[in-house]
Amino acid sequence: MDISKLENTLRSMESSEFDAILNVRDSQMFDSAWCQVFEVVGEFEVEFDSESIFKKISEATSHHEITSYIVEDFELLAKSQEMGISPEFVIYMRECYEQGNVPHVWQS
Repeated sequence: MDISKLENTLRSMESSEFDAILNVRDSQMFDSAWCQVFEVVGEFEVEFDSESIFKKISEATSHHEITSYIVEDFELLAKSQEMGISPEFVIYMRECYEQGNVPHVWQS
């Protein structure tokens, strides 16, 4: 997945915007949907360069917590793709990132 669009978006955001995204992501609906996918793919092994992605996102945000969430999302997406599963939530997350946005609002 090309993250250059996401990096550009993140560079234009303020720390308070990252905090707002994190608050929404902590909502029951989003967190529950994320955890459901993680339960399926969590133990699956996939080759994933989290360090490289972390560095790129960290440079764009200077916000450790949002960076960690994004890296975890990318790993979840990589595992889902490798396993060949595409629940609605995974499709939603992938589309958000392809548009350069951090997924944070989910309504099933």
